[in-house]
Amino acid sequence: LTLVAGQAGMAGAAVLGARAALRGGVGILKVLGDSVNREILQRACPGAIFVPWDDETERVEAVQWAGALAVGPGLGRSDERREIVEEVLGTRGSRPAVVDADGLSVFEGRMGELAGLLGPADIVTPHPGELARLGAVSLEEILEDPPAAAVAAADALGCAVLLKGSPSYVAEAGQPLRVSTTGGPEVASGGTGDVLTGLIGAYLAAGMSAAAAGSAALFLTGVAAARSAEPAGHLASDIPDRLPTVRARVSELGTPRGPVIFVSEA
Repeated sequence: LTLVAGQAGMAGAAVLGARAALRGGVGILKVLGDSVNREILQRACPGAIFVPWDDETERVEAVQWAGALAVGPGLGRSDERREIVEEVLGTRGSRPAVVDADGLSVFEGRMGELAGLLGPADIVTPHPGELARLGAVSLEEILEDPPAAAVAAADALGCAVLLKGSPSYVAEAGQPLRVSTTGGPEVASGGTGDVLTGLIGAYLAAGMSAAAAGSAALFLTGVAAARSAEPAGHLASDIPDRLPTVRARVSELGTPRGPVIFVSEA
């Protein structure tokens, strides 16, 4: 997995995403970011390989090497950062990608351009404000009907969409809408989205489909966050180290027996 994250002064987002990816099972992780973050990242995540994004040769090599890409945490919103996202997504071939945070915000008002870089194997993970910034629908409309907004965004972007909220929704064209209610106030702490992005990237690299990777990561991140003794004082950095235990506990439950029925007012 190659994680594209962390402008100068935003190493924390890269660290959170990297730790989640490693705890999610990634064997080898490369982090493509600003050179000033090298020491911080390698102290916090010694198992990750740092790649400076100002070195074009190394940047291209990191993209071509990856089994999947995770793009956006702490990236920054300048035109230069958008050019990096365009290059990464435009030269990756068939590698799946999860795009989040600044990776989406750099396309403010340019939803069509972003759609041209994405495909069915990809997933984007906006909160309502990030989705609204893309310009296709207002924040008020999104908040009024989040499920419809997620479905519309999936149709417009041509990829899976994980619309974060309470609950969160995972939509993909022509498929049933997925809903997750795991987590609570704990998942609203700053940096939890970076953890989610790293974990989704790990599952994409493992071969899961975009919607399945998003759904699994969303569920496990919520459960891991909810294991906090109390919401007050909970940190996003608490979540990655809980992931292996939570995943093992979920695996112990085994395959569900019989059908599961969801009833909605829609």
